[in-house]
Amino acid sequence: MADLSIRRLDDDVYRWLKVRARITSASMEEVVRRILRDAFAAEKPMGTAIREAVGPRGLEVEIPPRKAHRQREPIDFSAPEYGPDE
Repeated sequence: MADLSIRRLDDDVYRWLKVRARITSASMEEVVRRILRDAFAAEKPMGTAIREAVGPRGLEVEIPPRKAHRQREPIDFSAPEYGPDE
């Protein structure tokens, strides 16, 4: 699972989370997890949202051809600059 840190949270929101945690006998972390889970529960699945955004025919994208990487000569480790074999 991922971790999330939230900076610059309004003091009022922090106090509200703290009160809600006490009322529900849960940690503040758990209260935030529940809020986020509930907020996204009503959302459409990602694939459905993408299909609706681009339409039934999909999205036409022109992908430029890739350039081949320059081939390099293999390193010769027997060359004098690599020292003698031992």
